[in-house]
Amino acid sequence: MKYSEAIAWVKNLNSPDANSNEKEKATAIGTILKLETMNSISKADLKRCLQWLWDKLYDWESEEE
Repeated sequence: MKYSEAIAWVKNLNSPDANSNEKEKATAIGTILKLETMNSISKADLKRCLQWLWDKLYDWESEEE
C-alpha cells in the first residue's frame, strides 16, 4: 500500500464505508508504522488508530472467553 493511500485510510478509519474492511485498515496502520516520520499524521489520526486497535483487541479478547 502506498503511503498516500495509507494516510487516507487512517484519516477515514472510522467511516462507515461498506467497501472498507478490517484487513485494509490494519494494512494502512502497518504502512503508517513504517514511516520514518509522522509529520503527515496528526495526533488525532494517531489517536484514532490507537482507539481502533484497542477496540479490535477488546473484541478479540471478548470472543476468546
